Amino acid sequence: MSNREKQKRLKQTMALLKIKIENLKPHVESSDRINSMYNKMLIEKAIVKNELDNLGRKKTGLFEKLFKLVRPKNKKLISDYFHS
Repeated sequence: MSNREKQKRLKQTMALLKIKIENLKPHVESSDRINSMYNKMLIEKAIVKNELDNLGRKKTGLFEKLFKLVRPKNKKLISDYFHS
């Protein structure tokens, strides 16, 4: 599968998850089962967004990997993906 096809598939998944999350949002407080489904979908959306972000990045060389290992700078939390 080409990068363009992967990107299209990930964007479709993001759109579907966004719709499902919006539909569940009003009912989150009423049921524990719905609340757990809502949380799982939020995590799944964060994972898909991370995959989509990583798909557009260029490949890093050995020197860059070693430098990042020694001196990491941009640490992202999973909560950073919930705002998109």
